[in-house]
Amino acid sequence: MIFETVKHLNPEAERLLRSALNAADQDTEGELDAIRAGLAEGSLAAGLARETDTPLGLAIWRWEDPDRRFGAVDWLTVRSGAPESAGEALVAGVWAALGASPVLAMIGARLRGDPPGVRAALARRACVVFERHFMLYSLRGFKPSTDALPDGYRLVAWTDGHQAAVEALAVLSLEGSPDTVVLSEAQPDQMAASLRQIRTGAYPGSGPWNGAASRVMLAADGAAVGYLAATDMGRLGFIMDVAVHPAHQRRGLARHLIEHCLAAYGSQGFEAVGLAVTALNPARQLYERMGFVTLDVGQTAIWWADGRQLAWKDSE
Repeated sequence: MIFETVKHLNPEAERLLRSALNAADQDTEGELDAIRAGLAEGSLAAGLARETDTPLGLAIWRWEDPDRRFGAVDWLTVRSGAPESAGEALVAGVWAALGASPVLAMIGARLRGDPPGVRAALARRACVVFERHFMLYSLRGFKPSTDALPDGYRLVAWTDGHQAAVEALAVLSLEGSPDTVVLSEAQPDQMAASLRQIRTGAYPGSGPWNGAASRVMLAADGAAVGYLAATDMGRLGFIMDVAVHPAHQRRGLARHLIEHCLAAYGSQGFEAVGLAVTALNPARQLYERMGFVTLDVGQTAIWWADGRQLAWKDSE
């Protein structure tokens, strides 16, 4: 079995990818066009596992950061009926390509289905599979809560004056969170920049900031003890991040932040509000109690150079 990187997809490789896109219920033509464009401009890379001239496996990957610390594998697909050696060759080839970066810290590989040999090859490389839930709250018939905030707390608009305190709170909220393993952007040294990008509408893959739906929670002494960041995805509102200081948890503050967000989006005529959450994050239970429904569950195999993923190996 041979693995080779390619700069464009030949007809056989495109047929293999088209089959995978159809099986994943994707916008096949739109995704194909995006992948072709990414390969042409160099933002995506591709590799084939093949015997003679027949491609048996295809991988598509990219870098999530300009420093090439975080690699993301978007597709690992193997032809149905192919030997498991095709999956092994595919994973080995991608790991070698990404491993050429001297500062490689993490690889996240999106899993779709059970392509022959792929999961076993990832397990041999000490990857741990995590689930992310995409959840949706329908605003049809939504009625804002009349529950009052606990004494001493108030919700205020998120201003530049709150930014430094919110950034410090964001870093604190990451301690012990599975998100620091699953998400390359959820790293303490990146959270400040991520929140600034969200507020300016520059966060990759996100929409414009919704200031009415986003709020900061203040305690009696004026300290920022919680926040919710929301952006617009067309007619879908989206909760990008929500956090409450550990010393102020279990008082319903996160629920109040979310209820304000839902009410704000409802008053603006949005139809629904979405969010994404790691399955192991305790916040998922809160979202379910509030009426968020899981529409899709994605699996990602995570590898870190420092092995931090292994602490979560038996937690799913």
